[in-house]
Amino acid sequence: MQQSRYYQEIKTVLSSEDAPCLSLYLPTPSKGQGYYLGPRLLKRLLHEARERLAQTQLSVAKQRSLLAPIEALPAETSLWNTVSPGLAVFRSATLYRIYHLSYAPRPQVVIGAHFFIKPLLPLLSHNEHFYLLVLSRKHVRLLVCHPFGQQEIPLPESITSPPGSWRERWSRAHALQYHSGSPVTHHGRRGAVMYHGQGAGEPEEQADELRYIRQIDHAVHALLRSQQAPLVLAAVSPLQALYRRVNTYPFLLKEGLEGNFDEVSAALLRQRAWPLVVSSLRQAQQETLARFREREGTGQASADLDEIARAACSGRIQLLFIAEEATIWGRLDPVTQTIDVHAEARPGDEDLVDQLAAQTILHDGLVSVVAPEHMPTPGPLAAIFRF
Repeated sequence: MQQSRYYQEIKTVLSSEDAPCLSLYLPTPSKGQGYYLGPRLLKRLLHEARERLAQTQLSVAKQRSLLAPIEALPAETSLWNTVSPGLAVFRSATLYRIYHLSYAPRPQVVIGAHFFIKPLLPLLSHNEHFYLLVLSRKHVRLLVCHPFGQQEIPLPESITSPPGSWRERWSRAHALQYHSGSPVTHHGRRGAVMYHGQGAGEPEEQADELRYIRQIDHAVHALLRSQQAPLVLAAVSPLQALYRRVNTYPFLLKEGLEGNFDEVSAALLRQRAWPLVVSSLRQAQQETLARFREREGTGQASADLDEIARAACSGRIQLLFIAEEATIWGRLDPVTQTIDVHAEARPGDEDLVDQLAAQTILHDGLVSVVAPEHMPTPGPLAAIFRF
């Protein structure tokens, strides 16, 4: 696992020291429902935030200033029309961030000396970005996707507009009633291509398509040659097979998205492709778990909470394992590098899982959220140390 630039973004959020820090999470319903239910839920969370801020020492004027930009969000139509299962909003006197999430978080408001990032940790566990190549009737798109969004990578103009024979091929495939978004698995990259249905086209036409597909592959390979991130292919079935025949990028996933995606937004494509990528990253997680077992007992790995707290605050954690749904109530003193753990939450307590993860990220360490049964040792936390 390597730290991505999205870790750096969260590190920037965590570096804010202008308390109080407001962290707000909410699910956003589907596009039709979201226009009404999303703003309504946000208003309820804002009401809760006002009540909590009223109990602090912050002046009324500063409370209003803190909430002002968030209070404008319910009226922002574009925000609720974006295809995204959830939102995270961070606000302090000097920082304001909104993130579209690839999952629906539990609605909650947290106000404290630091931003609350625990709901983001499962996303950061799969911090590696991936690429999505979309071959559709009207155009070709290459997207770089990550847990918080996606961007389109410019391709040479010579390949962004498919030739006429390509559009005819798509029309024949569309006549076979392929359904947009269905996963399809292709075994092997250079097998024979078979077309079924209303004609397979003339040999010259197929040769033109093959040349065009090779141009796309050459462009993609040139852009990604230094990468090792997964590539997901989205196209109708015949074009899936044709591209895989000439593909030279070694990290193209066997499973892709089958269908026509001319009218599908980049955000929705990322959302549909994400489960395919997550499954491919599980192997990397297994390798890191094996590393812990190799180092356990050597002083380079531990599941002891006190030792993990000292290592997190001193920048010694290379990788922190966190059991899903783990919560540890207590207090962390970063100066003395000590923790007080309580069986139940007491006034002034914080979730130590969130605090220790934050310290790890601030010191350029990584986090990995793992199912409890897959943790390297029983317990909520475990860590591999740098030294």
